[in-house]
Amino acid sequence: DNRAHLHFLYDIMEQANNDMTFVQLQPCGSNMITSAKNKRSPAPVENKSALAVEIWPNPSPNLFNLRFSNSAVDAQVQVRVLDVHGKQVYAFSGNSRQEYKFGGNFIPGLYFVEVTQGNTRSNFKIIKQ
Repeated sequence: DNRAHLHFLYDIMEQANNDMTFVQLQPCGSNMITSAKNKRSPAPVENKSALAVEIWPNPSPNLFNLRFSNSAVDAQVQVRVLDVHGKQVYAFSGNSRQEYKFGGNFIPGLYFVEVTQGNTRSNFKIIKQ
């Protein structure tokens, strides 16, 4: 039952250890990922199946904003936020046309955001200052 969760954490930590993901001051979209075939080269490749999600500001001293940038239809989405230990600290679901605010009660640190819509999943790193 925990295999998918552990695989998610493994992938996030692997990317962080290889400097394949970076914290940005601007909204970050999910339409670019790094190549899994060549782990030494962080050259991005387009992932056409990934969700077009923006999360900003990152890092943030207060709230994070999350929106779906290419949402032409109303679709149900699920969002989970995990701490560095893999413990779920926040979760919500809703419509892909809405903009969400979260993280006001997070303690400073690194968090992983998993956004799921149907069979499509995107992962992000966020930092609470």
